[in-house]
Order: sequence, then C-alpha cells, then structure tokens
Amino acid sequence: MSIIVSHLTKRFGSFAALDDVSLEIPDGELVALLGPSGSGKTTLLRIIAGLEIPDTGRVELHGVDATNDTPQHRKVGFVFQHYALFRHMSVLENVTFGLSVKPKHERPSKEAAEAKARDLLKLVQLDGFAHRLPNQLSGGQRQRVALARALAVEPKVLLLDEPFGALDAQVRKELRRWLRRLHDEVHVTSVFVTHDQEEALEVADRVVVFNKGRIEQTGAPHQVYHHPATPFVHRFLGSVNVFNGRVAGTKHAKVGDLVVTPSWDHTPPKTDDLAVFVRPHDVEIERRRDPICLIPAKVIEVAAAGPTVRVELERSDDKHRVEAELSHDRQNDLALRAGDEVYIGFSRYEVYDRSQETVIDYQI
Repeated sequence: MSIIVSHLTKRFGSFAALDDVSLEIPDGELVALLGPSGSGKTTLLRIIAGLEIPDTGRVELHGVDATNDTPQHRKVGFVFQHYALFRHMSVLENVTFGLSVKPKHERPSKEAAEAKARDLLKLVQLDGFAHRLPNQLSGGQRQRVALARALAVEPKVLLLDEPFGALDAQVRKELRRWLRRLHDEVHVTSVFVTHDQEEALEVADRVVVFNKGRIEQTGAPHQVYHHPATPFVHRFLGSVNVFNGRVAGTKHAKVGDLVVTPSWDHTPPKTDDLAVFVRPHDVEIERRRDPICLIPAKVIEVAAAGPTVRVELERSDDKHRVEAELSHDRQNDLALRAGDEVYIGFSRYEVYDRSQETVIDYQI
C-alpha cells in the first residue's frame, strides 16, 4: 500500500512538531524516518497510524483519503519501542490477540488463528517459544514477538517506532539485519522511526532526514550520506571536520594553501565565508607536502578504534583540531606518533556557503 502525506502540520501548544511536511512512500518500500529527538518523525508516524490527527494536511493510503479514519480502518500494524506485550499471555496468545478481537465476520476460528500464529513464529524464528511467557524471553525475542503480532492481522502498512531502541548494541545490529531480511520476504510497506544513523543507512530503501518539524532531505542511503543536501544532514550523518574556506577567483576556493575546485553550477558566492565539510575517513595524511596534502598539521594523538585508527591533529596555521581515520595498513606505512609534523588534504569534500547554508559543490 502506498502512503502519501501532503502539507501536514501539527502543533502541540506553541511547539510545531510538523511544519508543512509532504512525503510519498511507494508500495512495498522500507523507509526510515531519521532525526534527533523532537524533530517530528514520531509525530508523522503516529499521524499515518491514525493515533494523531493533523491540524492541517492530508493522509492518503493507496490513493484513498484516510486523514480522519480510525486506526482500525487504516489496517496498519504498529510496533512500539517497548514491545507492549501482554505479560500474562503466552507468546502464542500474544500473536493471536489481534485476530481474536476482529469483527465477528472477519474473525478466524481459534484453530486457524493459532495455525497462522505458528507460521508467523516460524517466520520470526521463534517457533519453539509458543508457550513461553514474555518474561521468559530476551529483549530481542520479545521484539520479534511484537513484530509477529503486528503481522498477524495482515496490515497493509507496518509502522515501527524506534523498534530496537531498548536493546543493547549487538542485539540491535542482529535484529536490524533480520528486519531487512523479513521485509524482503513479506514486502509490506514499512516505515520505521530511528535516531540511529547507522541503523537507517543499513536497513532502509530510503531515508527521510527530519529537523525541527521539516524534511531536510529524502533519498537512498548512499545519496543522503555521500551527497548531503544541507550542513545539518552532513553533521547528523556522522563525524565531520569543518574548515574555513574562501573564494579564490571564479573557479576555485581555498583552505589555507589547498585549492578545492568546485564546478560552480551558479554564480560563485560573493562572500568569502565558506565552510568545507570533510569526513574523517576522507582526510589524507602525508609526511611530506604534495599536490593534495598542503595543510601543515601536528599529530596530537593516535588511537586504534576497532577496524580503523583514529588520528587527532592540530592545524599549524590556526590551531584547529582535525580528526582523521586511517586503515591499519595505512597507519603501518606512516607510523604516526604524537608530535609528528605532517601535511593533510582531502579526498572528498563538500563546500557550503555559510550565509545561505546551501550546497555549493561535491568533489571526489
């Protein structure tokens, strides 16, 4: 089922939770609503579910206006962060609950409901847990029961509000990969809320980045990560170094002695107030000055961080700190130590006009 929301606004007192939000989600897509707390993502999810009514705007489900429909009429499944399982019911009873409260003419027999629930428990890899109580399960298992319960009523849309937020990091990683595989099997249109950038980028077909009640950017995971539309998106989707830049003629900008070469798609900004955003893994380091590494810096700290080596540096010209990430092989070649004098440059960057906060260029 496709979802279209048009010009939604929602206020809670003086706080604008949503401010003229429009979004289209095609049938069968898995979409992540990503943003900091209070950015509007959960409010949008609850409006799609029918748990909140917008002040203005429209919600269409499969081309039909559902703005004022009740949650029951919308045929959506909702999975909460804290599972909301019935503690006194077995796993099997929890999964069949939604079927047991359907209108009489839609309600399956007890035997049919249990057979369906067992099939779903097998789908979520819990077929041997039917008679356990929720408190006899791990957090990850309880979340899978909640998903099976939501799927039992055959929802047209599956909505998940921070589904893995209450779990530890390793379980989160396992479950989000499992959710991706599950979605590929059932193909139900799914929307999940998260503030975890890695989770959104790994699981979703498309990521919608929220900030202050508005959508900053929508796109495939690689698009929003590698081609962020605004400084906010760039900062929110991972660590970033920000360098002060200046316009140098009509075709270039400079950071210190390093020339960055935008292919301007409009008149270059009149201001010299540019910001060059560089992710740590795109910082190049050399012991000698070369055509790319032209900015002198001093190594402050070198620390192994799992699969990479984190290098903290201080620019020699303005004393600003710079964070770099190297592979272990690269660190073995450079043999960097605190106090070493080096030169840095960029393999990839984006240039922003600080005054307008618009993307000027992306360079590889």
